[in-house]
Amino acid sequence: MYRRRKAIAGFFKNLFDGAKSGALFLYLDNNHSKFYHWFEHLARAHNLEILDEGSGEMKMEKLEEKQDLGRFFKKFGNPKITADIAWRVARKP
Repeated sequence: MYRRRKAIAGFFKNLFDGAKSGALFLYLDNNHSKFYHWFEHLARAHNLEILDEGSGEMKMEKLEEKQDLGRFFKKFGNPKITADIAWRVARKP
């Protein structure tokens, strides 16, 4: 979404402005400042309150059935099982 942030600005305006008071939003993406700063700016612009934030390594369950990835499993093989992520939890006042 970051790459198309200008094109989708209207979607987020509609989403955040139309949400009821108390609505919660979860942001989850790669742990890179350009991504989470974009979300933080978007949240502030729509008067959302950031309740929690963090980053860290996320691990997929080793028992996750990767064969369900179908043709992508055949094309790319086993997916990586860890990711460096950032999260934010925001609430509309």
